[in-house]
Amino acid sequence: MASFEIQLMDEKILFDDIIDLTPKQIALILKESPKKTQKQWFSEDSKGIKIPLSDKQRTDVLNHRKKLVSGQTKEQLVANKRVRLTEHFIRRVALRIDGSKAFPSKESLYGMIEIAINSKKLAKNAEWKGYGGLSYNFKGAHRGEECTVSVTFENQMILITVFTKEPTPQTTQLGNHISAEKLAQIRAIATQHRKLLGNGKSKNKPQP
Repeated sequence: MASFEIQLMDEKILFDDIIDLTPKQIALILKESPKKTQKQWFSEDSKGIKIPLSDKQRTDVLNHRKKLVSGQTKEQLVANKRVRLTEHFIRRVALRIDGSKAFPSKESLYGMIEIAINSKKLAKNAEWKGYGGLSYNFKGAHRGEECTVSVTFENQMILITVFTKEPTPQTTQLGNHISAEKLAQIRAIATQHRKLLGNGKSKNKPQP
């Protein structure tokens, strides 16, 4: 695993991921990285850079994930803080899976965690979005709906950053009309649950 510096508009960060990148992949990141500040890259509205993965790189990611979760249940992984959840992920699950509840159900959270730790369907593209590593997209199903769960790897930890599913008219309408008050409520209750679920903090990733 090779590391290298990435120049952002406002600072330099160290890239150190679980796989080696090719010169072409590195060039993709270095070409775009100076165009935004780290805060701008971290913005939920900011588009990341798609990084096509070779078959070997995808196999390396799946093998690394397997080593991290081997012999442990999803409940143990959360309790031992080997799997952590970002606030963005928690809010997205509350909104898109549980109908804008203040805090998502454990069933929904663990359903997404199940995809992250057991899915063998890894997307052909990773993504770089201002972090010190790539984000990898695992595909699976929850309650009969196809979902994609994005994770980053840091040391011996899996950080689940966001999930997406095929939009429906209902979820689109919900996303357009959720109130600022409800979002504030989700944020407040998510904060209360961080000790149980892991706080999702990382030095190279957006802080909740």
